[in-house]
Amino acid sequence: MKVGLAQINPAVGDFRGNLSKIQSFYQDAVKQDCDLVVFPELALTGCHPRDLLLRRAFAAAANKALETLARRIGKVPALVGTITVNPNSPGRCLFNSVALLRNGSVEALFHKRLLASHDTVDEDRYFEPGTEAAFFDLQGTRVGIAIGEDLCNDADFWEDRRTALDPVQELIGQGCNLIISPAASVWSLGKEKLRRAMIEAMVRDDGLPVFVCNMVGSAD
Repeated sequence: MKVGLAQINPAVGDFRGNLSKIQSFYQDAVKQDCDLVVFPELALTGCHPRDLLLRRAFAAAANKALETLARRIGKVPALVGTITVNPNSPGRCLFNSVALLRNGSVEALFHKRLLASHDTVDEDRYFEPGTEAAFFDLQGTRVGIAIGEDLCNDADFWEDRRTALDPVQELIGQGCNLIISPAASVWSLGKEKLRRAMIEAMVRDDGLPVFVCNMVGSAD
């Protein structure tokens, strides 16, 4: 399987521009014979939308952009980070999601389970956490989706954890033999070295490949 990682630089709220950029990178990846094209967490909305997420018009625009994008995706599947509306209550109104697009439609939606809550991002304010392991099958491979922080709660690597939930281990328990992590992790000094060490330990201990597609650039 050949996986294309499209580490794009989207702009917050520029749905038309972000959609166009995603489509362009998708077409380039297809020309390079990729079997799957991965985009970052919140690629369609830009990161981080903050209180724009409290506006119904913003969520509606995101949904419309996702439907438009889906129609432009062919037989090669794409994983695209976006927001989706939570139809249930009580709870937050939105999910931080990754959409699986294929053959002109939204085939599945996967929701982030471990929400970031620190000085740069407060996802607990906006998003409802997902409750189910996120995976799909492609060419005989079960692909697990670990969005952002979902990748970062390995009990063997982290001594201090907010929760015992480890989405990656749940994915492995579901038979996944490939992990893909769309992310929008903010840069800080030393993070690249720390993240590399974390992923190397995960690959070594669990014996499966891990692909990370992080957002690049800056929105503000």
